[in-house]
Amino acid sequence: MLEFARGTRAIQQNKWPRGGLRAPATSSGTPSPYGDDWDMLWLGFCGIDSREGERRFYIIPDDPTVPPVPRREDFKHPLLADNSQMQQARIVFDAVGGVCTSGFAVTCDAARKILAQLSMSPLNEPVDVAYGAMCDYKGPEDNFCCLAPYPPLISSWRQTGSSERDSDIYYTGDEWHEAYSEGIVYSTMLNAQRLANGERTFLAQWEEAEPLEIDPSDFVSPRGFLYEREIPDSRPTISNSVIPVDSTVTLGYTDSSVVSAAPSPTSIRHRSLNEDYL
Repeated sequence: MLEFARGTRAIQQNKWPRGGLRAPATSSGTPSPYGDDWDMLWLGFCGIDSREGERRFYIIPDDPTVPPVPRREDFKHPLLADNSQMQQARIVFDAVGGVCTSGFAVTCDAARKILAQLSMSPLNEPVDVAYGAMCDYKGPEDNFCCLAPYPPLISSWRQTGSSERDSDIYYTGDEWHEAYSEGIVYSTMLNAQRLANGERTFLAQWEEAEPLEIDPSDFVSPRGFLYEREIPDSRPTISNSVIPVDSTVTLGYTDSSVVSAAPSPTSIRHRSLNEDYL
């Protein structure tokens, strides 16, 4: 969560946000570790997207907690995630169109907006779809800002047993499966017995994950950086620094620094990462 917090602050800093007005830069003394210009942190989902034409992404490279691509079960995701250079990266971004609510946080102001929107507006959608629509603000009257990581930080856990118990909204078959967590490399639920027995390390739930075992007490997340895609006719960047996306240099981040990366990633195409989702 520490590196995610750095990412949310970086995304909000000096951004041209809701309604086209430039927001004040988030100060280092903000009361919230996640910054002050957001309504929802969408931490767990089964699908989410980035805003069309979005330029700013916070990239955490070589993150061992990111699940291998074949193990991801989301049915939509930010376009940037399809870049081959991003397959082991976690991305923080301005999110829209989220589905499923495995985990989220809202501000007090956001709770009021949600109550007003869902109780007084002509919406007839499941609550997660309604949240996703609120995130897709169009102007100053639709000022509901959602920030999210991809892949998600929180997901669903399935107990050992028949797959027909995995969902109460649609049929998923009746095949028997072992316990698993969707898209979480070092699952707390799968390691619960080890923790109860006094073990200090977490085991990965897949053999292809690296490392296979981590100790949270000495784990340090890779440091991320702010990446700005170049989009034709976009507003000017706020930094002249240029660092390619495939750079192997470890970049430090401070609250006042921004990295502008050019050119934009190539060979990006939107596709489903796993057709066999729940």
